[in-house]
Amino acid sequence: MSEKIMTKLPKQFEEYVNSKLENGKKGRKHLVNQLGSMEKVLELLADAWIEQLDPKAICKKYAIGYYQFYRFLKDVEQYKEQIIAYINYIEEVKPKNFRSYAIVQEWEAKIRRSGHLSQLNHIRTLERICQGKIIKSFRCSPNKFDLQKAQEFVDKYLKEYNVKKLPRHLRMAIRHFLMVARNINIPRGYGSLYGLSGEKDNFGIYRYVRFTDEQIEEIREYLKNKNDLEALTFFDWGIESLARASTIAKTRMLDFQQEDGIVTIAMYETKTDRSFQKFLLLNIPHAKETWEEIKELGKNREYLFFDKKPTKSMIKKFLQKLSPRLKEAYRYANVQHEYAYKKPFHVLRHAGAHLWLMRSNYDYGLVAEMGWEDINTLRQVYGGMPKEILRRKISQIQGE
Repeated sequence: MSEKIMTKLPKQFEEYVNSKLENGKKGRKHLVNQLGSMEKVLELLADAWIEQLDPKAICKKYAIGYYQFYRFLKDVEQYKEQIIAYINYIEEVKPKNFRSYAIVQEWEAKIRRSGHLSQLNHIRTLERICQGKIIKSFRCSPNKFDLQKAQEFVDKYLKEYNVKKLPRHLRMAIRHFLMVARNINIPRGYGSLYGLSGEKDNFGIYRYVRFTDEQIEEIREYLKNKNDLEALTFFDWGIESLARASTIAKTRMLDFQQEDGIVTIAMYETKTDRSFQKFLLLNIPHAKETWEEIKELGKNREYLFFDKKPTKSMIKKFLQKLSPRLKEAYRYANVQHEYAYKKPFHVLRHAGAHLWLMRSNYDYGLVAEMGWEDINTLRQVYGGMPKEILRRKISQIQGE
């Protein structure tokens, strides 16, 4: 019987559960009614009969009494093999839509309540993990995906791809699901023991990436000679604004304000879900020229780079066309660092961080206010203090 594929639950069992769900509305609640759905009932039975979890652990997990649990198992014992076969069919042979699982829906709701919508990408990543699209030999229902299953996946991945570490996007998706959806705590510093370290693979290795003053002028010269006002403006506004590419692309002309030789604008970053004030100091030649370019390109436009409010698709196409033009300018200026060609837009945020830090004598607190959630991220990821600057600042102290 256990080898038979069950595509449906026993009719008598369904009737039993449904009757308890309905009758439980009056008087003392039955265990089934406390669970609230057929899905939760099957989850409990899977824990008891398939996972063979400790009864006390099950009672704690579902907030039910031990004798309630014991009586319920006795009531449905006659359907045990059929129910096990059905659960195995649903979870292994014919998995249902990943996002229809209650645990996934609750996970998504928590992410949305947090406001960090970029973390929704973790759901798609875990879906690919659970459905065997990354490791064919590994499939798992999200209801069963716990720390033990996570380690099983990690071990299979490391062996199949012959690597030392799981890619970061996979590690972060698994960590987030375990900690947020399953409430399984991974103590800080212990993630590596499970192959689930939360550290960035390249954390801080690009903090010294910047353009020299000469390179900035050569890049600008190249774009001017090409009569490419669009790319020139994007480049100059990029390093002045410290904004991400999609945010730069959505610059709205009416949002600019000019007063006392300073141009200001508030720009919203979707990644951090907050706005940052940006500044153009018109007594600085580069900032003044950038403002003139913005006014010329954005004349009679609602948005700097578009005639109307751009959609995601419009921004994507715009950036795809802009990327090779910036890379050509970087080559002309003999920019050597591969990051400029790997990330031709984000390198402007790095270059801008150093530009503003130089202007402010490396006042990390001030510059962080213009584009970062905290000083440490700016210092450790974008604007590492070069040795010559550190030496100069030390020398200044010595001379006081």
